[in-house]
Amino acid sequence: RVILAGLTHGVAIDSIIQKREMGALYIAFESVPFSLLVIHFLYRYWSVRRPHLIALFTKKSFIALLLSGTSFVIITWYLICFYGTVGEEDSEGRRALIAEYENTYGKRIEGGWMLLDHWSNDELNVRILITVIIMNVIMFSSVALASSLAFLTFHHIRSSQKLSVQAGLLQRKLLIALCAQAAVPSLFVYTPYMLTIDMPFMRLPVPIVHDLSVPLTTCFPVCDSAILILLISDYRRGLLGMIRKNQVREASSAMRVSTVAS
Repeated sequence: RVILAGLTHGVAIDSIIQKREMGALYIAFESVPFSLLVIHFLYRYWSVRRPHLIALFTKKSFIALLLSGTSFVIITWYLICFYGTVGEEDSEGRRALIAEYENTYGKRIEGGWMLLDHWSNDELNVRILITVIIMNVIMFSSVALASSLAFLTFHHIRSSQKLSVQAGLLQRKLLIALCAQAAVPSLFVYTPYMLTIDMPFMRLPVPIVHDLSVPLTTCFPVCDSAILILLISDYRRGLLGMIRKNQVREASSAMRVSTVAS
């Protein structure tokens, strides 16, 4: 759970194992969808600009390289969250968060805290400043890389002489769906998260954004899937077909029950 007390942002591990390692691991694995989106953008770019490279996605060595890159991002986030935050020692911010958590959820948690205490004893916390800068760089880099690949793919779809009209329309449709899919985590995860960790440096409390960050993150997978269903006609038809089949089955079952009863 995340909690805010004044300008101090904290993550509490409300589970059997109340260790900072668990919180860092949880946050680290949240980076996986973003890494997969970048890989997907690379696939779309190669399918238009470098079709001969698509075969690399079937090779074990290249798959291992992609897995290594994704693992590197996970490990980086883990190390940042574990070593770049505070909470293992007693402090005014930690005591405030413990009290706020107990007041909000009716449970007192003493251990496993990860804190972003931007202003410790009314002084800028340099350790937290460096941590937040690194987090921002990683998030901006991910968005910038995905945006660059999307822009280049759009450009080559328009300028390519090798793509047929039908193939170009298909590639464009798939890319638009991917961009919409990528916009969801950017709006639902990155934006509230960055506001939450950045604004306290300017001594601006963000309780509304902070409180919305977890519900928005929770809604992200559902909205991500919903966008694909709405944008891809084949998915829409498949979903409608499933609904109609269920309705037909229910109607048939009702008729059989009615016949037996009569």
